[in-house]
Amino acid sequence: MPVLQLGDADRATLLRWARSPGTPQALVLRARIVLACAEAGTVAEVARTLGVSRQLVTRWRARFAEAGPDGLTDRTRPGRPSTVGHDGTDRVLAALLTPPPKGPWSTRSLAAETGLSQSTVSRILRTLWPSGPEAAPSLADEVRHVAGVYFDREALVVAFAGDGAAGPAAPAARDVALTGTQTLFAAVATTRSRPAAPASGPRAFLGAVDRAVPAPGRVVVLLSGAGAAAEAWVRQRSRFLPVVAPTPAHWHAQAGRALRSPALASADVTELTGRLRAWSRAPTEAFSWVRKWHSTNDSPIAPVYPPVARPSAGARLADRVVPVLRESIAGGRFQPGERIKEAPLAAQLGVSRGTVRDALRTLADDGLLDLLPNRGAAVPRMHAADVLETYAARALLGSLLVRKLATRGGPALRPVASAVAEVRAMARRGHVDATAEADLRFQEAMAEAAELPRTALHFNRLGVQLRMFISILGLDYADAVDRMVLDATGIFAALRAGSPEEAAARWRAKVEYAVRYMVAELPLEGFDADLWTTLTGGYGRA
Repeated sequence: MPVLQLGDADRATLLRWARSPGTPQALVLRARIVLACAEAGTVAEVARTLGVSRQLVTRWRARFAEAGPDGLTDRTRPGRPSTVGHDGTDRVLAALLTPPPKGPWSTRSLAAETGLSQSTVSRILRTLWPSGPEAAPSLADEVRHVAGVYFDREALVVAFAGDGAAGPAAPAARDVALTGTQTLFAAVATTRSRPAAPASGPRAFLGAVDRAVPAPGRVVVLLSGAGAAAEAWVRQRSRFLPVVAPTPAHWHAQAGRALRSPALASADVTELTGRLRAWSRAPTEAFSWVRKWHSTNDSPIAPVYPPVARPSAGARLADRVVPVLRESIAGGRFQPGERIKEAPLAAQLGVSRGTVRDALRTLADDGLLDLLPNRGAAVPRMHAADVLETYAARALLGSLLVRKLATRGGPALRPVASAVAEVRAMARRGHVDATAEADLRFQEAMAEAAELPRTALHFNRLGVQLRMFISILGLDYADAVDRMVLDATGIFAALRAGSPEEAAARWRAKVEYAVRYMVAELPLEGFDADLWTTLTGGYGRA
């Protein structure tokens, strides 16, 4: 079937219909079908992408080809005309996004609020959310907490935390659960009036969920339209259970049943409802909310940190606190800009606030924290220049280290050989995150073996910063696993051959690839391609 051709005027009309909040949903879908057909998509591809039948795609494609945009509007039918204007659906959605007068919204209370008849409200609700497939499996037995929700014009994602993520949840009351479900579904329905979010949105959200839910808690993720990359990311995490809904109707059916589960935490649903209502007042971007796990949640959870053991005579207690906090910051437990509060940390670690303060100063010296005048410390907000500067500095320091290490050979390379073997082993098992961690340990092993202690110290400090960047940005290295193995093997071969120039060249190629991969995975605001050349003096250019 030939590609559907669209003129500029027709395209503008279809885009306006697809994005306008006043457009009936049926017309929105028809406009999206035609727009998708014009993007060289086959009938089968369009049907699969939009979650509709092939017959529906064929019908509206033919109607548009016959009569243009006018062919997508409803033709006059015999009988009494409808008394509901185009704003009827919007009035119902607006009401659902506000607190109900008493208990959950019902067709009676919605009719009183909107001025529509009860039968009209019922018809609108059936149009918005037809009865979901009864065959869809229930997630009720898998969930205890709402770990997060993300949606844009295409993607629908809700994550639940199961046993092991926290203590017993205070069960949600029926009215709370139903109101939360109504609010979520109404908010999702409003997304048709907004531009599509970046493709990396769902994947970055899932990374934030992974960092937020305490280990070893199980995470159940219900997805629809999130894309192959997000689905692959979930499948590669051992504690994640992906449930891919084939259509939005399936997603609504399963999400609704899970949110109404009596085992779900009441406080989670209440907080989600409040966030959705606040978002709906200015829905200019995709909705993304991740539950924070701390002592103020309604369910008791174990302390994040065990008490710190007392040091031997002459050692500083703060030196025991630093590695604990460094691992949490590098692992992305804290969000950019989040303040690190001394009192809660001191209580959990069993040390004084002064000890925590000393540890925070040390971490600030390492570039992992920003000290705030009279306000403690906070995790820095990242900018493109910060990330590129870190990579550039590690590139130059690493080049010096591998050159020196290539002249040592023999026994000095044994720990490096073990680190390379670990990279290969993790890659063979398909463990993406473990491979990335093993790759960083391989780099640290090279730094330690080079016997340039000052250079190695700064190199490894920058490595901790990179771990923080990767974790906070939610970068997915699934497509780079093979390259990690190739680079580690090639660098080690050059080291074993005693070739400083070859080792340095392979190291430069590795860092250059890492920078390009990072930028391609998640473009950073303010990224300047010339900055890399400026910082490195042309390092790595072909």
